[in-house]
Amino acid sequence: MKLEEEVLDYFRVIHNCCNTIEYTYGKKNSLYIPLFTGSIDHSLSIHMLDKQELTVSSFALARPMVESYLRAMWVKFCLSEDKISEGCEKLHFRIS
Repeated sequence: MKLEEEVLDYFRVIHNCCNTIEYTYGKKNSLYIPLFTGSIDHSLSIHMLDKQELTVSSFALARPMVESYLRAMWVKFCLSEDKISEGCEKLHFRIS
């Protein structure tokens, strides 16, 4: 399961740039973006754990990584925004 350094660099760029991209707010984006970035984080963690030869721990993250990615793609491409009753805005802390 060893990846070339180029592939890891690709994931690092995506991970580091996730917080620098501006998105238009919408119910769909408020669900899709956290799911997709969570999948990227799990993927990076799998490769870091594997690099430390913690294979069982890396396998434990495989299922949540795939589930998060598939849910993100389903929200992005299959779910219409009018079917979403609320986005993730209620999960975020309010700034007062």
